[in-house]
Amino acid sequence: MARLNSKALRVALYLGAPLTVLALFIALFYVFELRINLTNSLPYGLYRLTTPDQAKFVSFCTPNLPDGSSAYSRGYTIAGVCPDGGSRLLKPIAAYPGDTVFISPAGVAVNNIVLANSAPIRLDGRGRSLPVIDLPSSTVPSGFYYVVSSHHKGSFDSRYFGALSLSNINEYLIDFATF
Repeated sequence: MARLNSKALRVALYLGAPLTVLALFIALFYVFELRINLTNSLPYGLYRLTTPDQAKFVSFCTPNLPDGSSAYSRGYTIAGVCPDGGSRLLKPIAAYPGDTVFISPAGVAVNNIVLANSAPIRLDGRGRSLPVIDLPSSTVPSGFYYVVSSHHKGSFDSRYFGALSLSNINEYLIDFATF
């Protein structure tokens, strides 16, 4: 049996240790059902899968916009697994079935409480118009949520594509460790 020389051993450790750490990291995410958020729409950190009745957040593929464009075609998401070719979004659930929602230039009101940073913006970061949903007072129907991020005023959410059908939702989450 051949002995490893010290150079080969150093190379094996140099490559093996980071790969082992990466494998453990991925395994922990899988075992603990964690997702990471590094976008501005929510606090950075870890989010954990949960049941729909306990969820505060959802991961979903965006519906097409009223003009037929998609979040991915407009450059709002990176390449991913959604039907439009883009990645999923992670947003807080702002309104549940039975809640009353009102969208105006002042912001999104849920049950008569205006959400912080929810005033729709008319132009995106590239100067393109956004299809703002002007919604008079409406009750969220069964099978839908409104997702609105009050964490970042430029979040792409129900202000622009309306109520989110439960059929678009891929995962239900709660915050686990955010900062």
